[in-house]
Amino acid sequence: MYFEEVSDGMFEPDDDYQSDIENNVILAKEGDKEAFISIMEKYKVDLYRMGRTILDSDDDIGDAMQETVLKAYKSLKNLKNLHSFKTWLIKIMVNECNNILRSRKKVLFLDKVFHKEESYIDDYNFDKQPVLQAVKKLELKFREPILLYYYEDLSVKEISKCLDISEGTVKSRLSRARNKLFQLLKEVQE
Repeated sequence: MYFEEVSDGMFEPDDDYQSDIENNVILAKEGDKEAFISIMEKYKVDLYRMGRTILDSDDDIGDAMQETVLKAYKSLKNLKNLHSFKTWLIKIMVNECNNILRSRKKVLFLDKVFHKEESYIDDYNFDKQPVLQAVKKLELKFREPILLYYYEDLSVKEISKCLDISEGTVKSRLSRARNKLFQLLKEVQE
């Protein structure tokens, strides 16, 4: 399935990794399709994790990821700052996830009524990790900054750009989310 490699693990990017991505972005902007595919392969776990915190259905996450890749490919020429590629890409993903949420509010799915057998197993075990379970319980406005800050290693400034909110709002939401997470995790231990 599409998400088979999502659970391969996380790693800390180094300077060579970042310059490799920037070189691939330059090549992709010039029309190199292989370079674009290489970039998307490197960020697919990040996109999946972001989608997983906003959406519940793997089908919806897949749709959001596909739309994100398509929109990124079509508008890559407009990207001005190579250093902000990840922020730019995640912003597209967040917007696509929110578009799906808005459209899903208007539709009743029969698979929610009739329990459909799952066709995908979440190898990342997102729902089995206590901290991530607690993050999933947060309101979306608190969940997004937490994921972007702690799991995607974005700065407050980058999160601000990604979510189209002020840096002060990001800091406030991070603080409130930490307090809520503390209470949620405290309840789990008791």
